[in-house]
Amino acid sequence: PMSREAGDDAAPSSSRPVDAEIVVNILRSMGVERWEPRVVNQCMEFVYRYSSDVLNDAKVYAKHANRSQLTVADLKLAIVSRDGFTFTEPPGRDVLQELAAPLNRTPLPPVTRRAGIPLPSEHHLLTPNFQVHPFTPGVPPVPARAGAAGSARAQPPAAP
Repeated sequence: PMSREAGDDAAPSSSRPVDAEIVVNILRSMGVERWEPRVVNQCMEFVYRYSSDVLNDAKVYAKHANRSQLTVADLKLAIVSRDGFTFTEPPGRDVLQELAAPLNRTPLPPVTRRAGIPLPSEHHLLTPNFQVHPFTPGVPPVPARAGAAGSARAQPPAAP
């Protein structure tokens, strides 16, 4: 269930942890009026993981520089190096068009004018297709093959 108001998401602000209160304030400042209660927890988990990863990377950089104490430069380097694979932008329109061009050169198969749901051809199926025999009053059903699963009306086609 979505929270009716931003303050109704989990607990009153007096019993909410400080980190959760900060996330709620960020949501409010971005104009978010309603959210599920788990959104605050997910945001806090993301912030914790990202911060932990950046700090661990900064420790590695400081150790590599034979220092026991972190510097702002270590943190900046850790953030910049992590930025490349944590946050990615989608490819630009030109790149997508270039990638799509060879695929778009292949013409689509013609549309058949048949009633019913169009099914893929036999060579595109992962399992054998079933032949469904419609029920016709007064006509006996097609007998099921020995060992075939399902009803007598839905049977896989005979092997060629």
